[in-house]
Amino acid sequence: MKATGIIRRMDELGRVVIPMELRKTLRLSAGAPMEIFTESDRLILRKYSPVAGLESEGKEFAAAAALVTGRACVLTDNEKIVCVSGEDLADFVGAPLTAAYTARLKEQKSVLINGDTGNAAPLARGMERFSSQVIVPVLLGGESIGSVALLDERKETVFDGGDVKLLQLGAAFLARKFV
Repeated sequence: MKATGIIRRMDELGRVVIPMELRKTLRLSAGAPMEIFTESDRLILRKYSPVAGLESEGKEFAAAAALVTGRACVLTDNEKIVCVSGEDLADFVGAPLTAAYTARLKEQKSVLINGDTGNAAPLARGMERFSSQVIVPVLLGGESIGSVALLDERKETVFDGGDVKLLQLGAAFLARKFV
C-alpha cells in the first residue's frame, strides 16, 4: 500500500471526498461503483468489477475454449485482463486494456479479425503480436461489463462464425451468473 499524504475528514453523513488527482489517476468517474472491504483497522475501497468475481468460471471457460480451438482465450472486464488460458499469457492478468481495445468494447458487438489487416486491437501493451482476434462483449442489461476474446499470432489464421458462436455462448453463460 502506498501513502498519498492526503488526509480528508469524514462529514456528518459518513462521506469522504476522494481527491480529484486520485480519481483521475485511478480513472474513477462520478457514479463509479466501489467495493468496500475491511481489514483489521483499515477501510479499503476498490473499483467494482462484476467480471472479476467470475475469475474461476472465466478460467474454466478460457481453458476449455483454448482446448477446443487451439488458440489463446482471454476474459476482460472493461479496464483490465481478468484471466487467460495458458501459462504463457499469465503475466498479462491484471494488465490494463489499450484504448483501441476499450473502444471496441464500447461498440458492444462481436468482432472477427483475420490475419494482418491492421485492424487488430491489442488487448494490452505487449500483446501486439496477436493479429487475429475474435472479440465478443459480455453484456449485462444491455451494457458491456467485459469481453471474451480468442487470439492467434499467426497471420494465416482464419477465424470463422463457429469461433464467434463459441465465444457468444461463453459470454452469455458468464452474463447469466448475474441473473
